[in-house]
This record gives sequence, structure tokens and C-alpha cells, in this order.
Amino acid sequence: MNRFVVLGALIPALMSSTALGADVLQEQALVVEDAPAFQLTGTAGIVGFHLPDFDTGVFDVTDDGLLWGGMLGFSAAAKVGGMDNWDVILGVSAFGAFAGSSNSSTWSPGAPGTLVITGLSTPSNAGGPDGPDTITLTTDGGTNFATSDISGVNPQGDAAVVGNLSASGTTDNLGVVSPSAGGGPNSFIVGAATTGNGTAAAYGAIADTSGGVFVAAGDIDDLSVETTVTRKLIYLGADITLGLAGEVNDGVSAQVYVGPSYRGLFQTNTTDVNINIAEVNPSAIVIPEFSISTEDDIDSNYFGGVLGGNISFLASDGVTFSLGLEGGVYAVNASWTGQDTYSTCCGDFPNGDPSGSSPELTITADPITTDFADEIAFAARGNAGVTWDLDADKSFTLGGSVEYLSKVATVDHGSRTTFTPGTDSDITWINGDNPPGATVLSWGSMINFALTASLTGHF
Repeated sequence: MNRFVVLGALIPALMSSTALGADVLQEQALVVEDAPAFQLTGTAGIVGFHLPDFDTGVFDVTDDGLLWGGMLGFSAAAKVGGMDNWDVILGVSAFGAFAGSSNSSTWSPGAPGTLVITGLSTPSNAGGPDGPDTITLTTDGGTNFATSDISGVNPQGDAAVVGNLSASGTTDNLGVVSPSAGGGPNSFIVGAATTGNGTAAAYGAIADTSGGVFVAAGDIDDLSVETTVTRKLIYLGADITLGLAGEVNDGVSAQVYVGPSYRGLFQTNTTDVNINIAEVNPSAIVIPEFSISTEDDIDSNYFGGVLGGNISFLASDGVTFSLGLEGGVYAVNASWTGQDTYSTCCGDFPNGDPSGSSPELTITADPITTDFADEIAFAARGNAGVTWDLDADKSFTLGGSVEYLSKVATVDHGSRTTFTPGTDSDITWINGDNPPGATVLSWGSMINFALTASLTGHF
């Protein structure tokens, strides 16, 4: 006798709970005594996520939140009893999904002026025997003159790191990279000054464990700032359900189920800001690059329950169609950790002291951690699938699903860049100037959709 299998919601779907329907005789439309009492399913597929938009705070660069990836899952279900004409089914399911996206954009001033780019925080040394952190830039294109004076003292109390550059003439390029004397190092500075025929520009950066800042002034038209936003997520879930399954008509079976549920959503947003200072050609040196990499980790845990059901139709001998709906309610707790990493590399000073390539330096700032206020989230999931019996003990399913989750934690950064066009472009930056905009923690929603393939064994 041929049988068709009424598969549970997770078998054709990605994010739904597991439940097992009855094995039914096609010819007699009866639940048979030798129907398998246990089934195990493995699922794999491709998945897309639409998350809330993410504002980097850097030149209005925003990511639209569309990520692609894959998933793996398993489900197990067993008949544990009966109630009138219905089977009592115990189901267990778990899944893991991963997804990511990346996009880049490049910004250039295109005009003289002053520019300030900060990390999530700026250097915090406001006093002491070596004075506050300062960057003073002066430029005069009319006389082909530019200076960059930098003084940085880190929170560990190392001696001030000082850089003083003065460029002049129709083609002059100067650069400096200097780490702190303490172990690590705990801070470094980057400076540059360039002059050309009727042009002058100056640059300075300070990075330490309390924060970082980059400042530019003058004829910085050809300065290039590349911003790359990379988003990654891991989405996990597990359900335990108890349900009823049985035949409601010839060739039609249905089930309902309820049980506790867990979801975990772990997001990592990385914003890489790479600043390339242009030399005035011909140049005997290569001015070092300065980079700010901001990592935002947003971890969310959902604890709650699900209620759902599905219906299965015998389409032909050994072929079954199924439809399912599920709802969930969760208590959500979430946290955000933001951290900057500052780095410099790739300079070349053949006539410098010391001569050769500039040192490659990296400083990781202290993390910033904040908890979100707890929320209640609602979930709605729908799925559809078609199943083919391979033999008496195995079946194969192709399915699709969509899920809506009402509460997803996200962050938006306030502006971290300030460009002021103008030919009067001298600037002095001191601790507390041009603070970064506030980071706003908020809640959005998420939609995910999947195409899956499943193999089920009946025992």
C-alpha cells in the first residue's frame, strides 16, 4: 500500500516549529497501525533578511539592511499517545542561519576647507603636565606654506607624542607617524603637510584607547575617504512543541501545536573608514594612510512560545502539498557594544629619519556597552511545501517560508564627520571640539524569507 506523509511545519519551512502528522493510507484514508511513530528531518536552504537600516554617521552612509545567506536545521517528532481520533505528537526543532552584506562608497571634498572625522569617541586627555590633546593646522596657498602641529597624551600617562611639520615651496610633501613610548603602544599620531603651486594642505590624527580623531585643512580637494559597511548576522532558534494531528477528510490531514520557543539574533556591523591623503606630485614620499574601524555588536535573545497549525493535501500517489501558519510571543532582551580600532600603514619616507616604510600601528579603544530596555516581540510565520515519497521510509520536501518579527534591536550613529568648505581653512582641534553625535538605540522590525530542501526519515 502507498502512503503519503503529512509533514510538520519545519520540514518545508525555515523558522517554524516542528510537528508530525499522521501517516495515512492513500487507498483507505485511514491511520494504519504500522505507521511510523518517529521521524527525523534535516533541512538546508538559502535565506534573505531585511533588517532595519543602519546609519554609520559617516558622510550620511546608510546600509539598507538586505542580507543573504544560508541555513541548516533539524527536527524530530514522535507519536506519544492518542486522543479520540487524533495522535498526540511531541516535536523538537532547531535551526541556525547566517547572512551578510557589504557595500562601499568613496567621498572627496572637491573643494578647499576643513574636515573632522571622529570615532565613537575622541581622545580624552584634557590636561596634565603635557597639556591637552591638540591638532593645529595652518595653510596658505598663496605663499605655498602649510604646518601640522600635533600633541597627543594617552590615558595611560605616557609622555606626549609630538609631531611638528612645516612644508613650503611649489612641491613639498612631509609626513610623520609616531607611537607612544609606553607598551602596546597605547597611542600614536599621524601628520602630513603638502604644498604645491598655489596650494597648501595640512593633516593630523590622534588615536589612543579613549578615542580618535582626524583633522584636515586647506586645499584638500583630492583627499579620498572610502567607507565600507559590512553587516553579518547569526539567527538561531529552538522549539519544543506538543500537538494533535489527524485526518480531517479523505486525503486531508491537519495538526495544531503549542510550546516554548527561543530565538537568538546576533548582529555585527563593521564600518571601515580608510583615509588616503593625496601627495603633490612629483613626490619623493608616500604619506601614510589613517583608518577608523567601528564594530557594533548587537545581541538579542527572545524567550517565549509558539502556537501554530498546518494542513496537508494528497495531490497524487506519493505527492503531498502542505500549508502552515504560526504565531509567537517573546520577551526580548538586547545589548549593544561599540568599539573602534585605529590603524595606520603604508607610508614611505626614503629620506626621512628614520628612513624607510612607516610603522604599521593599531590601537583598539575601550568598548562602550549599553543594554536596551526590555520589550515584547510578536512573530508571524507562514510556509508552504511539496513532499515526494522516495520509498516507504524516506521523503523529500521543497519548501518556502516567510517570517515577520516585530522587534529587532538596532543602532544609529550621530554624525561623526564635519566638512566646512572655504579658503580660510586654518583649524585648531582641542579635546572636546567636534564631539561625535550620540548613538541612538532603537527597535525596528525584520522580515526573512527562505527556500529550503529537506530529507525526512520515518522510523
